[in-house]
Amino acid sequence: MEYISTKYLPTSDIFFNLSLSTAVHNFCKQDELLHDPHIRTLSYYNLWMASVRSEEENNRLLALAARHPDKVRGGFLAKAVKGNISPEEIKLANTAIINALSDMEKKLLDSQSDFIFGKEYTMADTICTVRLFRLERLNIKIELLKALYPHTADFYERVK
Repeated sequence: MEYISTKYLPTSDIFFNLSLSTAVHNFCKQDELLHDPHIRTLSYYNLWMASVRSEEENNRLLALAARHPDKVRGGFLAKAVKGNISPEEIKLANTAIINALSDMEKKLLDSQSDFIFGKEYTMADTICTVRLFRLERLNIKIELLKALYPHTADFYERVK
């Protein structure tokens, strides 16, 4: 965090610009809705449904899910371990991620700068960095993004 604070935090006082603060806040709230359930759906699908495990391992994972402190997430883990994430949920997750990437590409193009909302690094840029890292962890190749989302791919190369 110290590195981010020193290198990227705004030199201007954007937090007193109400419209920019609201736009950044709304963007970050939208990302929460993207992560839960969409990125989580693809993550759990790749981690738990796309792999072969022994019955013993499945039982261990289901026991962990049952003890999860967040009952919703525990239930989601159990659903994935049991192989109950539907093709419709996968399609919905993919569509939501494509829409988010399109929105990010448009915001970067509109900002005509290196960052989502202008010349200053904001929390929205942090959120986008994490989002792209998660997508990379899902084996979505950043090189493949360059064709459809060149500004987004360039952004990620700069900030990762």
